[in-house]
Amino acid sequence: MEHRKVSKRILTAAGLVTMVSPWIADMGRTHMRNPHWPPHAKQHDAQTIALGTVLGAASV
Repeated sequence: MEHRKVSKRILTAAGLVTMVSPWIADMGRTHMRNPHWPPHAKQHDAQTIALGTVLGAASV
């Protein structure tokens, strides 16, 4: 029974990291706030952020 609790905690932590990490990695000056990136590239980056957030939320 204890193994289930541990595995649920590990999967929940992985889901939370999946939700938060795209925001931390991609919302900096080198990605979304980079003025040299064209709008189309920023749109693809936003799709990646949204997908990571939705997949992480679904796993939690």
